[in-house]
Amino acid sequence: MSCGEENGNYGEALVCPLCLGLFVEPVLVDCERNFCRSCIVSYREAQSGSVCCPQCGVRTPRLLLQPNRVLRNVVDKIRRLTSPQQELSEEERRLCPEHQEKLTLICETDGMIICLVCRDSKLHKQHQFRERAEFLATCKNKGDVLLNSLNQKVVSLKDVVQKQVLEIAQTKDVGCSLICHIAQQFADMHKFLNEHEQQLLEKLEAHVEGNLAEMERNLAKLRALLFSTEQDIVCIEAKLDQGDLASLKEVGSWRDRVSEEMPTALPGNVCLGTYKGPLQYKLWREMKSAIHPVPHSLTLDPQTANPWLLLADDLTSVTVIETKQILPDGPARFDVCVSVLATQGFTTGMHYWEVEVSGKSKWDLGVARESINRKGDVALKPENGYLAISLSNGGQYCALTSPTITPLPLSGTPSRIGIYLDYEGGQVSFYNATDFAHLYTFSEAFTEKMFPYFCPCLNDVGDNGAPLSVVSSQ
Repeated sequence: MSCGEENGNYGEALVCPLCLGLFVEPVLVDCERNFCRSCIVSYREAQSGSVCCPQCGVRTPRLLLQPNRVLRNVVDKIRRLTSPQQELSEEERRLCPEHQEKLTLICETDGMIICLVCRDSKLHKQHQFRERAEFLATCKNKGDVLLNSLNQKVVSLKDVVQKQVLEIAQTKDVGCSLICHIAQQFADMHKFLNEHEQQLLEKLEAHVEGNLAEMERNLAKLRALLFSTEQDIVCIEAKLDQGDLASLKEVGSWRDRVSEEMPTALPGNVCLGTYKGPLQYKLWREMKSAIHPVPHSLTLDPQTANPWLLLADDLTSVTVIETKQILPDGPARFDVCVSVLATQGFTTGMHYWEVEVSGKSKWDLGVARESINRKGDVALKPENGYLAISLSNGGQYCALTSPTITPLPLSGTPSRIGIYLDYEGGQVSFYNATDFAHLYTFSEAFTEKMFPYFCPCLNDVGDNGAPLSVVSSQ
């Protein structure tokens, strides 16, 4: 039986991938592939540095060989079932089973290992061939390139995995922190409401008890007077029945008792208006003392206003005008950007304010560092000290992030924008103040005073003449 027939009958599981013959002293390598000991040793000695498996390409510092006794016993039994003439020497197993020539070529068309005679046969006519050694070297190089790429991918994946693990941990921390924050916020409101509920109930109870005590005292007096009057009636009736002059004169002396002022029942004096008026609204107004932050009543700083801006007398609104004003050009004033800062700046705490933007087609709103450059045309972005969002022509809302802006997909058109600053928390958040829908949040560590920033933008096409107005907290 030829080697090719032998391989076909016993299957790939009993054939060495290197010599293509039945295993001789089969050994198991690191990746759990089997080879003839002599084949894999020769292959390993021909390599330099780390060695890759010639079958699967897995690279190891050095292929470790472990005898596969089970496979050897199976192969030996197969050999014993064949005649001695069918046993092939190691040298014969490296020869073409058909022509007994060395297998030195690879037919790239068929993917077969062939000899020189096979190459010239009709079976392989016009096929593409390569030297076996060259082909193996090319395969090895391709394997090395692939392995290098996979190793780089592993490094990158490990980095991404580490980042994801970190993000998961940070998200858990943020979630726990926000749970505590929300619980504390509601606990403060519950405490306020519970205290005011208790105070109001105690006041009502004292009021009712005092009123009842006064009416009970009056009731006792009325009952005593009633009893006394009924006794008088009995006495008078008796005197009248006697009919003598002395008795009748005595009855006439009691006439003053009839003319005495008639006592009255005291009304209940529980004031419904005190306890049953707009109670929730009253408590809501009182709750402002317990709520933090509440909207600030900001004013605009005229020393920072661009000359093309007109501030209202109460410094709560700003409008772009058509004629430039003659104003002193101090270091605090914006000379190109049509912008203005609030008078109030913040170095600690949590703050919230609202700005009316209805009727405008363009605006920029946010916060700015005290040290911002106010001269020239300055780009509004975080590295320049601005944390802002904007509305541009065409109704495009965006956060002025860097290096590119971030579009904000709003479901409606806000008429009022809410801005929240948490100085210690390094947070600036923007909201549609009508329904408190969140628009965008900047996160940045603050190291200097932060000022509310307002830019009504130019009215260059005539549809942006409405003012920006700070909403009063009253």
